[in-house]
Amino acid sequence: MSDIKTKVSDFFKSEPNTKEVHATSDDFLFKKKTEAVDHAKTLNDDHPEVKTFENENLPEPNPAQSEQLKKEFFDLFKEYPEEGLTDEQIETLINEELEK
Repeated sequence: MSDIKTKVSDFFKSEPNTKEVHATSDDFLFKKKTEAVDHAKTLNDDHPEVKTFENENLPEPNPAQSEQLKKEFFDLFKEYPEEGLTDEQIETLINEELEK
């Protein structure tokens, strides 16, 4: 297995709920594609190279967990999360606020 595939595999083991990860030609991994592209431009501005890897072992959505996260978000922010946010994104926002 190549180094990047090993890194991606290890990444998904540590972040099992992440849908995808983006890799640059120097084997850096990013959750956000825009950040990967920005980094790739520093390596080769004319042809930024970013490869996206999908998490093939993504767990099935859990509706009860989703509702609980939305309730926690509401309790903390006094509003519901924006439509389209994943459970992971909601959880990240909650954790960031709690760490302040």
